Formats: sequence, C-alpha cells, structure tokens
Amino acid sequence: MTTANPSLIAPRPVTAKAGPAIVVASPLPVEGTFNLRDTGGYPTENGGQTRRDRLFRSDGLHALTDSGRAALRQLNLRHIVDLRAADEIRQAPSATAGLGASSDHLALFGPASSATEAVQPGPLAGIYGELLTQRGSRLADAVRLIVRRPLPLLVHCTAGKDRTGLVIALTLDAIGVRREAVVADYAASELNLAGAWFDSVVARFASQGIGPAELIPHWLSSPPGLIAAVLDHLDRDWGGAAGYLVGHGLALKDLTVLSRRLTC
Repeated sequence: MTTANPSLIAPRPVTAKAGPAIVVASPLPVEGTFNLRDTGGYPTENGGQTRRDRLFRSDGLHALTDSGRAALRQLNLRHIVDLRAADEIRQAPSATAGLGASSDHLALFGPASSATEAVQPGPLAGIYGELLTQRGSRLADAVRLIVRRPLPLLVHCTAGKDRTGLVIALTLDAIGVRREAVVADYAASELNLAGAWFDSVVARFASQGIGPAELIPHWLSSPPGLIAAVLDHLDRDWGGAAGYLVGHGLALKDLTVLSRRLTC
C-alpha cells in the first residue's frame, strides 16, 4: 500500500449510471445554516441503505439564531464533531448552547491553521491530496468519533464541503454506500452554498485581499469529478476508503460497528 499523492488526484468526468436516481436530502430549515443535512437514505452495495436521523453534516454553527437552535434541537443531537481550526473557532464560536449535545474539536489542518488557511486558496485537488497524505490519522480519528460517540451525531466545519465532505465521503464509502450516492452527496454542497453564503465568502476574501478573484468560484465549488477521483485513488492504492482508514489507525472492529450503526 502507498500513501496518497496529491498529483494523482485529478478530477475526472462523471457520467450518470443506469438505475434509480440518487436523492440527496435538501438542507434542513435551520436558520443560520445553509448546508445542514441528513446522510440517511443512501443505497448500499448489499441492497440496504443508510439510516436516517443518525449522521448529519453541516456548515458552521456560529450563526445559529434562536429559531435555528430550536429547529436543531428537534434533531435530538447527542454529539457534534467540529473539524475547524482553533483560530476559526475563536473567531466564530458555535452558537450551540442549550442543545444538550456533547462535542469534540478535531482540527484536520495543523495547529497553525487560520480561517484563511482553512479555506486554502489553491487547487482543491492539491488540498485533498495534502489531507489524504499528511492527515490520514486525523481523518481516521474523525471517523472513529462517528463510531464511538453517541448518535445522532453531526459533523461540520466552516462550509461543510471540504473537510466535512471528505470525512463523510470516507465514512459512506467505508460502509459500502454506492459510489454514485457518495459522489452525489458530496457534490450537493455547491448548490446549497450558492447565493447568500457564497456572496458573503467572496466579500470576505475581497476584504482580505485574497485572490485572484477569478479563482474564487473554483475554491468554493464541490465538483463531483474531484471526489470521484479521490475515491478511485483510494480504490487503487488502499482497496477503498475502508482500507485507507484501517491503514491510518482505525480498527477493523470499528468498521463493523460503523456499518451497524449507520446502515440497515
């Protein structure tokens, strides 16, 4: 087995396969979020599906309103995994007081990460390659939290598309979710974040002198061909996401528990 090489993760065209269309859950109406959704209902290769109301994914929770917290409370969340860097958390602390959920902070980037570094202006393929190459144990740690913390559980970062997107894609692939469903779930973030969220980030980038401007839409995208290429790479070098996670410290028994918890 070899580790991921950033240069090998190049987006590829994705074509729809024959069969029932994959339905990705719409963002839940939680005021203060744009990309909060359930990962339930996806078909697995063995004919099952992922359980609903068990694993949620989201963008940041710092802008939750009272109405948003009330809506989030209806999900009966028991645990929240925050993948943001320490600087991001200090600048935008989660507004989750009163939800009754425990939490873990697990920064996927290094301790020197900042809010600007966390969005990593640059080719997304390089960012994902770096995460897979340099942060494999952290990615395995994130999935281990999904195994061992109480459910329902929510994973989030700032946008809920890159760090969260990669952790969720690895989790879904590791439990045998059909590849087209994993790709569709990842790609849905771009549509969810279009509009108000996208405009606010573009304005923030401009105020901080981050550019060039023509690349910003690329940085804020979630192209299906990219996550498909990531998963193809893991298939070639690790036998899939499950092999990658075990190779970076996740126990085989944890994969069994993960599947039991999230599929039916």
